[in-house]
Amino acid sequence: MTWWNDYVGIKFVDQGRDRSGCDCAGLVCLVYSEQLNRDIGAQFGFYDSNDASQTAELFADASKDWDQVTEPQDFDVVRLIVQNEPCHVGIVCNGGKSVLNVRKSTRAVIEPLDARPWNARIDSFWRYPA
Repeated sequence: MTWWNDYVGIKFVDQGRDRSGCDCAGLVCLVYSEQLNRDIGAQFGFYDSNDASQTAELFADASKDWDQVTEPQDFDVVRLIVQNEPCHVGIVCNGGKSVLNVRKSTRAVIEPLDARPWNARIDSFWRYPA
């Protein structure tokens, strides 16, 4: 069993930050807390998931202290384009081949990064500094 399977099925809850439900940033915060013992919640804050441009701004601000990378690996954060804005995030898993993410339309799932829907929507990859 791999670490990312422990998060599959968590339901979407707007501004959720725990196992009872998460939004996309909340899932990132939950994984970092449980798997890496890092509290990054203050960096992501809370946002209106219905406002793509506000969410994109928040994610751009949150990533300013992170390192942008081109070769993703497990636990990197991928910023994804939705509604023409880089306003969705997920956790890279499966050796850099997949993303763990949650959206309003689904519970938390693992999806390949090199296939639809994400292969054409990748904005950037980010690594939390050691």
